[in-house]
Amino acid sequence: MADATHFVEAPRRSPRRGGIRSVAEFRAAENRFGLGGVVEYTSPGCGLAVGQVELCYPSPADPQAEKARSDISTLEGIGPIFGVYAGVECWLGGSDFEADARRLLADGADRAVEVALVNWINTDTPSLTVPDSFAEAVAASDDWADQHYVGLPVLVMNRGDAVRAHADRALDNDGTGMLWTPNGTPVLASAAVPAGKIASVGGITVLEGAVTTAITQQWELNREFAIAEQVFAILVDCNYLETWTVTVP
Repeated sequence: MADATHFVEAPRRSPRRGGIRSVAEFRAAENRFGLGGVVEYTSPGCGLAVGQVELCYPSPADPQAEKARSDISTLEGIGPIFGVYAGVECWLGGSDFEADARRLLADGADRAVEVALVNWINTDTPSLTVPDSFAEAVAASDDWADQHYVGLPVLVMNRGDAVRAHADRALDNDGTGMLWTPNGTPVLASAAVPAGKIASVGGITVLEGAVTTAITQQWELNREFAIAEQVFAILVDCNYLETWTVTVP
């Protein structure tokens, strides 16, 4: 006699903790983003304040030199607008396919956004100074950003390496997936980052379009499928980027 089969609800799936939504600002994108292309924005300036007081008539010194200016430039996103989709298929009447596709997209889209960010990070040649521990790499990243980036940077590293850095007491956490350095720099931990690589980037803003869906029913095959799609573009303030490679014995 065959074993009995009982149909039950799917197991619980908790949302992933940490990731890009813990460190980036997400904004709604316009519908025309679906046409592709690139995004542009006007930067409010990326230079640091000049650390030297130069008065008009600093007696007995010579009159001041011309003051430095920070360029207000039109910058582009770190790459072209890109799309992410998730699709499901099964027998007709087996499920709410549109809802399933939307749910699958929502669960996995952040990882695709992180891959796009890391692809841009990987275009940078790592610094010649190669720290030999995660603590040294975190320290070098925070110190370098404080000298070269005007705002609060974001540290980007491999998810497993973040565990190792925390074990070395180089990172703090609040127990909910939020990570930061002792100086308060937020940390994006993602498996998309190659192990042993750490990057420091400017403030991250992700533009996300509305989710669209398409549903098709194949009556002759008794099948139905749905696809949920969404477009994204990523901005990094000042396009600031610096990377390090960590070599741990």
